[in-house]
Amino acid sequence: MTQAKGIAYLFTNESHTGEQYSSFATTINAIEDRTGIDFFANVPVEFQEPAEQTNKQLW
Repeated sequence: MTQAKGIAYLFTNESHTGEQYSSFATTINAIEDRTGIDFFANVPVEFQEPAEQTNKQLW
């Protein structure tokens, strides 16, 4: 299996017409820190960590 990648987006609750989605990209870890939710709790750590830490510039 190849190394896992993941991406998250954080939007404010308002219209974002004409804005690029990429400007709202962040890491899954950043969203987990804000929410206190472990989104991949049932995924083995060796797969979970690389995906959650993927830098948005890699996308």
